[in-house]
Amino acid sequence: MTGLVDNVWNFPAEVDKWKLIRSTFLLFLTLVLIRFIVRKRSVMSRIKKKQEHLQEARSRLRDRVRTCPPLSHLDKLDAPQVQQRLQANEMTSLEALRLYQKRVVDASVRSLRKLKQLQRRFPQTFHHRFAECLSVSRRASRSLVVIRQLSSCQASWIRLKKTVC
Repeated sequence: MTGLVDNVWNFPAEVDKWKLIRSTFLLFLTLVLIRFIVRKRSVMSRIKKKQEHLQEARSRLRDRVRTCPPLSHLDKLDAPQVQQRLQANEMTSLEALRLYQKRVVDASVRSLRKLKQLQRRFPQTFHHRFAECLSVSRRASRSLVVIRQLSSCQASWIRLKKTVC
């Protein structure tokens, strides 16, 4: 009987311990959630600032593209001249990139038939040269330094055409 009385007597102390543990755990979870919410807000605000910065940069780039003069006066330049103008700051990198992209598109449109003829006549040589020029054009989208490689690629194409004709 004394055991039952001791258990009944200690029961409120046990309940208080569990309440204390439970309230401490809930407080800990609340603090973790608050910390998570604060971090999420700060990350979201940083993302918003970066998006605004990107939007401003895009609008500036659009303005630069709009104000950039047409490429008609630059069409006569070859790759070494473009490189010299870039180094002398007579031409912007955006103009050089636009000129290079225009030349790549023009060359692919104009020479498709000739390339097919070369492919039929010399399949192995054609494949090697075409892969070389294709790798040059892929790298050009990443960097303007490839203009040198473009001139060497054009020279190799000219040599190949001279041997064919």
